[in-house]
Amino acid sequence: MALGGGIVPRPCQFRRGMHFDLTEAIKKRFDEVGISFPFPQQDVHLYQQPGG
Repeated sequence: MALGGGIVPRPCQFRRGMHFDLTEAIKKRFDEVGISFPFPQQDVHLYQQPGG
């Protein structure tokens, strides 16, 4: 497949683009119907030891 300007993408570049397009389409559709996924979160609290 040739793109404008005579650029011919390598197969891995083409698959990466397709993967992004598919992921983006799924995300947009989920947003439209109100589906969301929580992201894992971890809080880290740092305390200073007395005398340290």
